Amino acid sequence: MKRTRMTIEAYKDMYRAQSAIVGDYTSRTTYTTGKSQPIRQHLVEIVGDPATPGFVMYKSPQNFKRSILGNLEARLALLDEDFRAYKRRMVREGHETPREWPVALLDQKNQLKARIAIRKEEVQQLKKDLAEALKIEEAAEPEGTKCLPRDKSLWGIAKLRHGVIETIGGQRCTLKTTDDGDQIVCIADSRSPYNGMPVWMFKAQITKPMGIELRWRQMQENRRAKAEKRAAKPLRSYPEPPAYDPKTGKVTLPKSYSDFTRNKLNGTLK
Repeated sequence: MKRTRMTIEAYKDMYRAQSAIVGDYTSRTTYTTGKSQPIRQHLVEIVGDPATPGFVMYKSPQNFKRSILGNLEARLALLDEDFRAYKRRMVREGHETPREWPVALLDQKNQLKARIAIRKEEVQQLKKDLAEALKIEEAAEPEGTKCLPRDKSLWGIAKLRHGVIETIGGQRCTLKTTDDGDQIVCIADSRSPYNGMPVWMFKAQITKPMGIELRWRQMQENRRAKAEKRAAKPLRSYPEPPAYDPKTGKVTLPKSYSDFTRNKLNGTLK
């Protein structure tokens, strides 16, 4: 078998030593300062945005580029095509179909495979660093700090990044992949009583019932004001939110909620 310039393992050792993330470099502290945002951004640069794996979006879906891993894997696929083209050329020139890669191509392939392997090691390390940074940030918050605002009308306001919800009502969110391969956005914030809840469920079973109940109470106030021939008082304070049991995933409406709200939500709650 033809020998390459270096083995994959030798290239991996070389690239690992050069890495600022998994190598023995002081520059690694750039990603371990307790700040989650730089780590999160570096993860995106390597693997791509959660909604578009392999690609990094900039400002709009029309402005994007391949992630570092996406670019390396695309280059590796092109090398495979180069080898197929090499075999076709050799056959047309009257040679037996080559079974081994030319040394130069095989060396490039080994380099790319090694770089991909080290980038994946960096991803695993950055995920650990991110989890630690989030713990540091949460520990730095004053005791009793809640992410949900007191004004419940703000609970349903979401912040998106490249079309994927990043926060809702101040709660951090993450895009997860289910066992079936589907994607779902969930609340991922230990400060939140709804930690782990899918965002669609938070909207349908927490914020929606509060909004319906508030509108019903306002209608009642309008009717009373009309009967009493006075100006109706605008109700701005949202009612208490439905109770959520994270162990069972069950949502229960408060006893104070009207039959109007319950009928509107018939079949919606678990």
